[in-house]
Formats: sequence, structure tokens, C-alpha cells
Amino acid sequence: MCRIVTNEYWTAKQACINEGRSIDDIYGDPESHLHSLGYNVNSQIGLSKAQRRYILRRIIMNKQMTRAEIESHLSYLIRRNQYNYNFQKAINKWYDDLLFIENLDLSYSRIPMTELRINKYHHH
Repeated sequence: MCRIVTNEYWTAKQACINEGRSIDDIYGDPESHLHSLGYNVNSQIGLSKAQRRYILRRIIMNKQMTRAEIESHLSYLIRRNQYNYNFQKAINKWYDDLLFIENLDLSYSRIPMTELRINKYHHH
């Protein structure tokens, strides 16, 4: 699977080129689709591991992104930032989340549960 993008996505933004910005600022969407769906490893936002995993699972279950798309994006983020010391904590979170996605079992997630009732048994 691959992501489909329009020509505008890869068209250089002249103002950014003149300001000497990075290639990521010049080309492409500054916010990833994964980020726009609520996934974030920024320590200032402070999502816990459980919260990130919940978000990733919901994204896949709601068919907003495929498992392969998420794996590809997390791998890209890890590769892009692997030599940047400032991203060590983020890289660790991305790697942890990548392993979670790779091993995620969605088989039981396909059964919708709308209600749970617990009846108490009264012993006479």
C-alpha cells in the first residue's frame, strides 16, 4: 500500500525556500495524517503509552489509516530523526508504538459491544 498525494503536496513553497527551511518544511503537509487524528508523542502534550495505544487502535478500527500506513509513518519518523539527540524520547515512543502496531491483534475488536449488563445472583 502507498499513500496517494496530489501535485500540490510536492510543489515547493517558494517562501519556505527563500527562508532556508528544511526539506520537510518546504515540501509536503506540515501535519501528518496520523497527527491530525490525535496521535502525538510530544512530552508537552503528555499522552501516556495507554492513551497513544488507544488512539492507534481506534484509527485502525475506524479505518482512518491502515496498519501498514501507520507502520510506514512511524518507521519514517524513526529513520528521519535517528541521529538527532533531541528526539531520543520521541524515537523511543515511536519504536514502542511501532512494535505495538506490529503485534496488535484486532480479531476480537471486530465484534461490536454496545452494552454490558451484570446480573447479580442472589443465593437464597
